[in-house]
Amino acid sequence: MLAERSYLTHGSKEVQKAMKTKLKQPKAQSRLDVRDGALCVLVETPFDTGRSGAAAPGMRQWYRLAEPDADPALVAGRPVRSVDPVEGLFVDEEGNSYRLVGGGKATPEYAEVIPVENGRAAQLKVASVNGRSRRKIDEKAGPVDPFPEPPELNLREKFAEVRRRLGYIRKRGHNERHNYSYVMAADLAGAVGDILAELGVVVIPQLQSISTETPRSSNERIARIVMNYRFVDARSGEELTVRVAGEGADTSDKAPYKAMTGALKYALLQSFLLASGDDP
Repeated sequence: MLAERSYLTHGSKEVQKAMKTKLKQPKAQSRLDVRDGALCVLVETPFDTGRSGAAAPGMRQWYRLAEPDADPALVAGRPVRSVDPVEGLFVDEEGNSYRLVGGGKATPEYAEVIPVENGRAAQLKVASVNGRSRRKIDEKAGPVDPFPEPPELNLREKFAEVRRRLGYIRKRGHNERHNYSYVMAADLAGAVGDILAELGVVVIPQLQSISTETPRSSNERIARIVMNYRFVDARSGEELTVRVAGEGADTSDKAPYKAMTGALKYALLQSFLLASGDDP
């Protein structure tokens, strides 16, 4: 689906000028990112203010990719570079290629201007493919600090940020014996863990209870556990606890660890409301 043409409402001249930033601008940095479950190229371009660093203002623009073969959860965050601005082609560090929807004439689906009033980034919805409401910049907010400190999110906002960035996990594992697909723990923990690490959130597992039994009709050992997973904001110390059960069976000593793996998977899937499926 082609992205619609961009628009701005109640934007300053500086914002309108920034929105016209070319993909081939030398200062721009590009990486893969997930927005609303779709794989995009995120182009970050600093404004030419003579000041550098994390507090320098700039523009972030998300360009949707046309039919990417890669799993968004596995490649998100990977740096890319433009190799053909006319065709809208990018390549990553492994040589994989990505093409923008609309090619070289692609318009961003979302843009984010930093900074704006109250030190918060302005979420400007540049194109909409599902008719959702548009957000506007309020010109009546008064003078703007050109170099505010980056906004700090609380722990609940960081949970929402994980869901906003990720949204979908592909089922890449397959059980041959019972013929079903499943989300691999490594894929899930890697995708969520990378975002949590970037946001400064650590996960601390705590075993609350465990019981085991050996059914008479099987030589497998069954372990049932209850786990607490503490999500702790390393900056503020704020924390949230998620409690979840797990069950695992094994003929050797791996039953408790299988139960822990299952508990972790569902703690992450349900805490962040992540969808999963076979469709890449």
